[in-house]
Amino acid sequence: MTNQNNFSHIAYPSSSHPGATVKSGGCGPCAALMVVENLTANRYLMANWIKWVLSIGARVAGGTAMDVLGKAMAKKFALAYQTTDDPDVLSDHLKAGGLAVAHVAGAYGDWKGLFSTAGHFVTVLGLDSDGDLIVGDPDFRSGKFTTGSLGEWRARYVEVEDQLVYVKKEYLQQDTLNREPHYYLFSCLEQGGSGEAAEERDRYLTLAEVPSWGAPTVEKLLTKGFLKGVESDQLDLSRDMLRLLVIHDRAGLYGENSA
Repeated sequence: MTNQNNFSHIAYPSSSHPGATVKSGGCGPCAALMVVENLTANRYLMANWIKWVLSIGARVAGGTAMDVLGKAMAKKFALAYQTTDDPDVLSDHLKAGGLAVAHVAGAYGDWKGLFSTAGHFVTVLGLDSDGDLIVGDPDFRSGKFTTGSLGEWRARYVEVEDQLVYVKKEYLQQDTLNREPHYYLFSCLEQGGSGEAAEERDRYLTLAEVPSWGAPTVEKLLTKGFLKGVESDQLDLSRDMLRLLVIHDRAGLYGENSA
């Protein structure tokens, strides 16, 4: 699980919070990274992931624009993407093998906030045998769901095991009521959604078209200057050429293999 509290040393600035870090304001990118690393073979160093999130304009004054980030993730990693406010649609999506990011609202009225007292993003990783939601909280901390008056209140609605939070869908629905949309849904294209999967293309003209299994290698080669575009800066990589580059990368021919 990706925990934002481990990254106080990585900047995540916005116009209103120039000194912000991943720890103080990075729940959105951390929740999104859990989706990427659970649905695809991609692995990222947090510094590189945040660099990409900032480059696509997903960082906004008040936090993270998850719709901007979600659409960019769908394009980069060949994922199906949609949003919903319906908890039954969320459950069906999870049953089909998808994952989701939930935008919780925090405290309002008599509701004290299950995952935060303010706006916060968490990752819905699946369903347990009882149909309860399995949630990865980027801000998971010891005692968050058990200690003090707030923790004791939260313990009435959730169960915690091995840093995963189990919650009934009606309680997560309550926790997202003041946010729109409630849920950002992601799945592999072969599981649902529309459009042509990147893996089915004969040639890849740009990095955005490269499938998720080859994107880290191509990104590395572009950064190092080993790979350059041809006409109009188009990569024009064939599928066989991409596979060969990935094999060479895994063999260590291009140096460090971390994304």
